[in-house]
Amino acid sequence: MGHASALLRFQQGFAARLLDRDRDINDRRPPGLAIHCSNVRVSLRQALVTTFPVVGQLVGEGFFQGMADAFVEAQPPRVGWLSAYGEGFPDFIASYPAAQTLGYLADVARIEWARVHAANAHFDPGLDLKVLAALPPHLLDQEVLTLPAGASVIASRYPVFDIWRAHQAGSLQHELQRIRPGAGGQTVLVTRIEPSATAAGVLGPGDAALLLAARRPSPLASVYAAAVDVDPSYDLAAGLRRLVDLKALSIPNALGRTRPTDGSPQCCRPDGH
Repeated sequence: MGHASALLRFQQGFAARLLDRDRDINDRRPPGLAIHCSNVRVSLRQALVTTFPVVGQLVGEGFFQGMADAFVEAQPPRVGWLSAYGEGFPDFIASYPAAQTLGYLADVARIEWARVHAANAHFDPGLDLKVLAALPPHLLDQEVLTLPAGASVIASRYPVFDIWRAHQAGSLQHELQRIRPGAGGQTVLVTRIEPSATAAGVLGPGDAALLLAARRPSPLASVYAAAVDVDPSYDLAAGLRRLVDLKALSIPNALGRTRPTDGSPQCCRPDGH
């Protein structure tokens, strides 16, 4: 036990020194270790540059580097692959003092992370409308819907999709001049529409309300009510077709559902009971 405790203390101390820049000045360390610490920080910063290119373009290299270094120190990685690093960066940006005048910046970062998340999530083909069509009316309203594993919905007070899309275009300055940050909010859907392709787009008010309600598995009647609250004329059938085409809806535990011996569909709760 003594050797194990000593090893654990050494590992914890070593990990802390890797990301603490202040110790570079105050500690006497072998030159090789100092170089290794610098390389680790640079690698983590570069991972953020790769994942959040639009954020970097919006704030400039120097600002982004300072913000990234602060994030690396505050939230070191918890897994061993760089592609998974950065999930907490959008929330960190939202609280980063120097970025408080850029209210849209965190939501742009959320779009960028959502695209990484969608690309790496297990591909879910999503809801099959034939499943709903086969349900008897008394079960239809209680069918539970949710978002597929790779889907994200970002509700923003700013036109963040327009800002993000402008940075995908060749004529960046022309596109940006057409955007007014105070013009109103947008709700953005990011999904994995094919095994090797992701998509991002703006949702209408009804579709946005329905998907925001479905982020937690909820009965069809509940998510429809959420849509109608913001759009009294919301067409559920048309909305479901749109969202199914975008791979934005799924049925929890769809692979585990069973059918009665008479062949009629049987609904299940999210916990499978």
